[in-house]
Amino acid sequence: MNPHIKQYADLEVIQQKVCDHFGLTLAELTGPTRPDRIAQPRTLAMFIARRDTNLTHEEIGSKFGRDHSTVCHACKRVLASIRAGYPINEMIYLILNPETVTA
Repeated sequence: MNPHIKQYADLEVIQQKVCDHFGLTLAELTGPTRPDRIAQPRTLAMFIARRDTNLTHEEIGSKFGRDHSTVCHACKRVLASIRAGYPINEMIYLILNPETVTA
């Protein structure tokens, strides 16, 4: 865990912020379906949880109804997107700090 990154109380806070940002329910985020409109936010939520909490891949996976290898894969995908130049960090900031968005 990076000590310079804002810490969150628990995974449930991260899940709720991701749901709010993408207009999903917690049941959709943690459910078995895999359409892109759900899978991509779920991938980001898993990455944020791994980055910003002390939870293991196994613990994160269990909160999403997935196993640890899915969390590992999600983290690798997000890191690859960041390296490829996609503005993932900016999106994560907006997800976690919705009060900074102005209309």
